[in-house]
Amino acid sequence: MALSPRHKFVSLLLALAGIGGFVLLLALAAHHPAAAPILRILALLWLIAAGASKLVFDLTESAGPPSPHRPRTPQR
Repeated sequence: MALSPRHKFVSLLLALAGIGGFVLLLALAAHHPAAAPILRILALLWLIAAGASKLVFDLTESAGPPSPHRPRTPQR
């Protein structure tokens, strides 16, 4: 089942938030060498958490009940 444009937009926002947070934490690690190891670990954890939340969102939206706006096709 295809996702609606609203769900695609939310999925894109989740992906951009994951990548943006990852890049931001890596940029902070580059500017603060004393805290760089912990910031790199946090960047990796951020990317994993954002990817997992996007995966869960996409799976739950695609496995949800059919949209009431689309007529169901009869099964053969």
